[in-house]
Amino acid sequence: MMSFPPETVIWLQERTPLGILSSAVLDAIAQVMESTFLPAESTLVSEGTSPEALYILQQGQLESKTSNKNNPALACGFLPGAIVQLKELLLDELTPSTITTLTECHLWVMSATNFRSLVAQYPEIAQAHSYEVALLFLLLGGVYLHRLPELQSWLGLQIDLTSFWQHLGFSLLVLLIPTAIVFVAYGLMQLTQFGRKPRPFLELTYGYLPLVLGGNLAHYLRLGLGEAGRILPVTLATFGLNGEQLPILVAHPAVIDFLQGTTLILSVLFTVILTQKIARQPMRSACSSASLSLFWQHLAAIGLGVSMWAIIVS
Repeated sequence: MMSFPPETVIWLQERTPLGILSSAVLDAIAQVMESTFLPAESTLVSEGTSPEALYILQQGQLESKTSNKNNPALACGFLPGAIVQLKELLLDELTPSTITTLTECHLWVMSATNFRSLVAQYPEIAQAHSYEVALLFLLLGGVYLHRLPELQSWLGLQIDLTSFWQHLGFSLLVLLIPTAIVFVAYGLMQLTQFGRKPRPFLELTYGYLPLVLGGNLAHYLRLGLGEAGRILPVTLATFGLNGEQLPILVAHPAVIDFLQGTTLILSVLFTVILTQKIARQPMRSACSSASLSLFWQHLAAIGLGVSMWAIIVS
């Protein structure tokens, strides 16, 4: 083993996902990492074991294999710049696949103990994984933000959206409430564990991804199947030309409503399925005591889906 050279901080910034961290944090990481070489056909980590270290691949190529036939994406390759076992260390979970070296590899290694000490000293290291969840919440709130007039009418509120401050306050509230529902659902899961401790918040939150994508898609279906069909004549009219003879392709409002509703129903269904998979609980055991621990998250997803239906599907 040899010491991690300080100049490699630049390489970390440019070639790895850790580049979003500040130079000070990367320098602290560099101080506790060591360099090692592994020959080809060597086992780096084994499936089903607790992570003992964080690995960063500088040179060479790695390959992962898994016995989990339900998640073939775990079998993949790693190129220079890849970080191995970051997610497992952050979420305190077992290694999902066996990773071996395809060629001679040069890796930088940080022990699990040193990594946890750094995370305690620099919490932003863990936030490097949570920025995706923050974006997910922003997109979730955006579904409602696009539909402020419909939401106001549905709730029966008397808000003047032409007033800047009322519009701003209502918009901020609309962005925060869906996120608050997700947090409350997870809090209830912790209080009512049904004999099983829920998985980490950052991990389970990815279960809402189909709902967020479906909600945004349902919102834009009306624009895509309605106004987008008039793009040719509208474009010519913009330049002062006559485009009345050009074709217009516009779907019937009932068709648009049907597609929006179908999209939202499927989104909620896929959200439940994905959440079960993230929690490693098969759908056939959905009524077991273990799966009941996900009851509040499923209820939150259904509630959000119903609210989207009310403001999107006319």
